[in-house]
Amino acid sequence: MKTLKWYALGGFAVLFSLLFWEEKMALNYVIFTWLSLTFLHFAYEAQWTRNRIFLLGAHVVSSFSLIYVHSGFDMVMSILTWMLSMGATHQSKARSPLLSLLSSLDALVYLPIHTEDFGDGKMGKTVGKTLRTLYKYRMVAFLFAIFLLLFAIANMAFQDLFIGLLSDFFQFLEVLFREWNADRFMFTGLGALIAMWFIFAGKDRSYISWEMKQGDFLRRIRRVNQTRAQFSPVQLLITKRVFHYSFVALNLLLLLVNSLDLAYVWFKSDFSCRECLSKDVHFGVEILIFSILLASALVLIAFRGNLNFIRNNRGLRHAAVVWIAQNLFLLISVAIRNAHYVNMHGLTYKRIGVFIFLILVAIGLCTLLLKVIQVRTLYYVSQLNAFAWVLVLCLSASVNWDRVIFNYNTQSLHLENTDYHYLLSLSDEIQPDLYALFTEKGFHLAEEEMVSYRPERNYTYSKDDLVAKCAKKLKDFRLNDKHSWLSFNGRDYRVRKKLAQ
Repeated sequence: MKTLKWYALGGFAVLFSLLFWEEKMALNYVIFTWLSLTFLHFAYEAQWTRNRIFLLGAHVVSSFSLIYVHSGFDMVMSILTWMLSMGATHQSKARSPLLSLLSSLDALVYLPIHTEDFGDGKMGKTVGKTLRTLYKYRMVAFLFAIFLLLFAIANMAFQDLFIGLLSDFFQFLEVLFREWNADRFMFTGLGALIAMWFIFAGKDRSYISWEMKQGDFLRRIRRVNQTRAQFSPVQLLITKRVFHYSFVALNLLLLLVNSLDLAYVWFKSDFSCRECLSKDVHFGVEILIFSILLASALVLIAFRGNLNFIRNNRGLRHAAVVWIAQNLFLLISVAIRNAHYVNMHGLTYKRIGVFIFLILVAIGLCTLLLKVIQVRTLYYVSQLNAFAWVLVLCLSASVNWDRVIFNYNTQSLHLENTDYHYLLSLSDEIQPDLYALFTEKGFHLAEEEMVSYRPERNYTYSKDDLVAKCAKKLKDFRLNDKHSWLSFNGRDYRVRKKLAQ
């Protein structure tokens, strides 16, 4: 089987060069990744586990998104889901996407070892055996060449056929080496390294053995030695009181913060101070990250062991649940701030990223609630988060955000608040619509200066300047749109269709 893998490595290296050389990452990537995953399925006789089926489904979604939407986010997610599917196929016993990712990274770490195996392993022996076999039957090749020349000299028809075939062969070599220059061979070498990465699994199995021992529910650890203070009922009682009082004090502090947010964020409709709102959003996200990390750390430390099974710990659990719920309330307050910010300044990728991040954080907090209420393990919480995060990120990448941003910023904002320079920085997806908008008779700019909430970011622009920049982007698209069917994607297709109208 290992020899077959080495032959497959050469095939995938050539395939990589044929599919990706001077092409975009689009349909060719989908073809390459699914061929590689199909080969791995049969090479490793992988089992159809829940984790592997989920990750393959995630790669289906990301592959579709890559072709249809074709954004940078889609490219990142398609690579990530391919790595996860690869790791799940290498180690089909892995039950979590985190372990599947570790498996694929493990294969990457072992690349130099696989390179050494080429010379010392079965592949080196196979190559040597093939060369010895050819040397053994060298007389057959010599006699064949002699009689081939004799027949070519004696028979004119055979001579014409032989010269024609020889001429076609040399023309093929000429074309081959004209197309396959030094850069192309180096690119093929890169394909060989990538193929070696996904064909050969890593050699570390310790993390799989560790995962097999993990459960979903915590178990009480019985005292083996009476002198171990960490299992002492007195010590557990003191620890419970410390965490209980800590959660109560933090809940009171966070209650004050959330009360202010309820008054000034939830039910306040006037946000005239743009600079203040901007600081609230950016600073609020930073504080949220710290607060969530602190909340998670406190909950994980407090409910990490036998403290879950001590008597009369209902007060501690209630305090922890309230602490997590208040962090969820804080999260919603930051989301409302971001929504007001979007309503005032429009959508951008960073502001959309804030909403996605808040969704991921909310999932993390909900899994913490499960840990506290149902006495779950840290492994279960991390596994559940990994599945949920992959699902949310794949679904987020399937949305055509350039189109959403364009529609919202041009239809829901006042003209003077629309940042057209930002819209020009987006992909070619919306440039035909921007050009049509700029060249409309009714389009005019209320002011020649784009006023920002930060004075150093103010800039001037005119309608002619916007039209010229948009026209240049469309011209560059036409000049660079010379790829083959391997680079097919929905975004370029939609742009071509609009330009042809």
